[in-house]
Amino acid sequence: MKDFKIAVVILGRPGSGKDTQADLLAKKFGLIHIISSRLIERALKSRAKGIKLEGKVYNLARERRLQESGLLNTPAFVSSLVKSEIKAAAARGRGLVMSGSPRTLAEYKAEWPLLEKLYRKCSSGPNSRSIS
Repeated sequence: MKDFKIAVVILGRPGSGKDTQADLLAKKFGLIHIISSRLIERALKSRAKGIKLEGKVYNLARERRLQESGLLNTPAFVSSLVKSEIKAAAARGRGLVMSGSPRTLAEYKAEWPLLEKLYRKCSSGPNSRSIS
């Protein structure tokens, strides 16, 4: 199937099937699937003390402690990881489907303007309706 330059964001509670549905969309329409939890896991596997994203250095030991304690990672850290993937997908001319991010208002405020810029504004944000 032809690739679409579209951005789809799937939100829901843990275990609600976000990743499953996003995988199906990605396969059917040739989209890149951005999974915030996998981006976080990949970054936290690094043995480095910090990671530089968007000009800011994030303390990986602190982010690991947050994750291990069951708390959300720092929204700016997560958004920086996600925005890097959004930019990479857009640079390749590919559409994307995101599952699990944005999780907080801070992440939404950081990620949504980039999605609108790179994938054109076609909805009103988190209150948009699905298209049949």
